[in-house]
Amino acid sequence: MAAEPVHHAEDDPAEILRVLPERWHEQFLNEYHRALDAAHEVWRFQQLRELLRVWRLHVSAVSNPDFARAEQAVRENRRDEFVSMEDAFLVATRSRRACRRSARRWDLFDAPDL
Repeated sequence: MAAEPVHHAEDDPAEILRVLPERWHEQFLNEYHRALDAAHEVWRFQQLRELLRVWRLHVSAVSNPDFARAEQAVRENRRDEFVSMEDAFLVATRSRRACRRSARRWDLFDAPDL
C-alpha cells in the first residue's frame, strides 16, 4: 500500500505566499498561523489542509489580471458586465443537451473504442 503525500506541492504555504499578491499576504499569514497552531490537535489537521487548498484556489482567482476589474465592477453594482448564475447554468444545460443530441445523431455513444 502506497502512502499518500501529506500535502500537494500547490498547497505549500511558501508557494502560496510567493504567488499571492502582496495585499493578501497579511490575511493569509494570520489565517495560516491560526490554523497551524490549531493543527497541533490531530483532529484539526484536516482544517489546515483545507485552509491551504482554499488559499491555493484564491491565488488562482486574484492572480488573474481581470480579477481586480471584476471586483471593482461588483462593488459598483455594474451588473451589465456579468452573466447571472441562472443564465450561466441555463447555457451550460442547453449546451450539454445539444452535445447529447449531436452524439446520438452520430451514434457516438455506440462507437467502438479505438
